[in-house]
Amino acid sequence: IMAQCNIRDGSHLLSGISGDPLDLLRLDYGSTENRIKAENPYVEDIQISVSFPSTINITVKERNKTAYIKMPDGYAAVDAEGTVLELVTVVPDDSCHALITGLEVKNAVLMEKIEISDETSFNRAIIVLGAVLASDLNGAENDKYMMFENVYEIRVMPGGNIFLSIVLPNGSDLQVKLDNLDNINEDMSWLRFAVMEDAFSDLPDGSLDMTGDE
Repeated sequence: IMAQCNIRDGSHLLSGISGDPLDLLRLDYGSTENRIKAENPYVEDIQISVSFPSTINITVKERNKTAYIKMPDGYAAVDAEGTVLELVTVVPDDSCHALITGLEVKNAVLMEKIEISDETSFNRAIIVLGAVLASDLNGAENDKYMMFENVYEIRVMPGGNIFLSIVLPNGSDLQVKLDNLDNINEDMSWLRFAVMEDAFSDLPDGSLDMTGDE
């Protein structure tokens, strides 16, 4: 952000202001703010102000990458609202974000909301991810394992089912079948508890059906 503002330690307070006389008089960094928002998809909003005699304050509201969405020619990284943050041909190996599959993408433009044929399915996938993250935040004070970081795929099916694929602490894979999301927060809290209690540690790679009452 500092580099995009053209600000360095020791720079003059006015170094990031445009050459417009009105901007100089008002100490208005508006042109710099607009340029950064136009250039950086991860910046939702930015405010730059001056505190005399020698301080520039920069406040940034960030967009957070929530998932990747599979497209015919690559992948789109999006935030929870579906704003496209990256367009890539290969998902980075070190990415801890889930890959959402099973969606028909109509159009994906950087810094615009992705166009999906079935937006409801996308929203359902985001709800599941939010519940996974909430379960980590509520129960991971002393745990090194974060379930959100180990969700590698969410596949949405035409019939409404969702398959959540997770890497367990022992390295094995678990595929969780979901349907009704009315109690998804409680379901993910239970799932996290079961994982941390090693309920699946002695099992091979397999599936867990959470669509019923039991």
